[in-house]
Amino acid sequence: MSSGRFAKLAPRPARRGAALIAALVVAAVTLLSSCQPVQIFSMASTGDSIARGFDACGFFKDCPNVSYSTGSDPVSDSLYQRLLPSNRGLSGHSYNDAEIGAQAVDLWGQMGLAVWQKADVVTVLIGANDACASTVGNMTSVESFTNSVQSAFALFYGSRPGARVVLSSIPNIYRVWQVAHNNKQAQLIWKLGQICPSMLSNPTSMAPADQLRRSFVSMQITKYNAALAAVCKQYSGCRWDGGALWRYPFSLSQLSPYDYFHPNALGQRAMSGLLWTTYHSGKN
Repeated sequence: MSSGRFAKLAPRPARRGAALIAALVVAAVTLLSSCQPVQIFSMASTGDSIARGFDACGFFKDCPNVSYSTGSDPVSDSLYQRLLPSNRGLSGHSYNDAEIGAQAVDLWGQMGLAVWQKADVVTVLIGANDACASTVGNMTSVESFTNSVQSAFALFYGSRPGARVVLSSIPNIYRVWQVAHNNKQAQLIWKLGQICPSMLSNPTSMAPADQLRRSFVSMQITKYNAALAAVCKQYSGCRWDGGALWRYPFSLSQLSPYDYFHPNALGQRAMSGLLWTTYHSGKN
């Protein structure tokens, strides 16, 4: 009697084992499917004149074709060009929504354009103009800067929750002063063009007041970068460069000979490399 009952119950562990194996196979197939790259059909660049490629191809000239983000000129080897081979549907659908002179407060409108363009990838480079004020006292407050960036990201992710934002840190403007302040042409252009006065005015002066002024600007950019990182962390689709662009040691040969402030084509290419790394392995 007991042996008969045992015989009837014996096959059940085998059935459970088969079911477990089947479930594992299904899970593996699902996991492999989810790892397949998502196709990108549209991308946008937001930010300021650096993102526009300003002065990278001519005097006082807007050069979006060499932008590190959406440029089509091979010289920049932009993120767009790097993504294109595996995302053929992206061809002809890269938009440069950045604006010359843009500050953080302008990012909301640019991100709104990216929503309308149904961007799957958006690059963001903002904050240099918030620090490049007429005086240290006129720099955008950290609170206002943070609120502007937060509002722009909320707008974008409210409509494009599955998109990826690749967020760059603000370049080290003090580094620009370091490599170019002894250049006579740079001194003249900075003065005539009133380029980033908070950092670049009186470029050869080593007076304590001028050195302190430059330090204040650098500290403000550090705070802006911390705010950018904090906002990015709130969104799973956001990738932060971890301060890579801030740390990048731009050389004089990578600055535009027309203003000694914006990156030239070689500088844009260097930025593209940093952006590509952030796209793949940036921190949330």
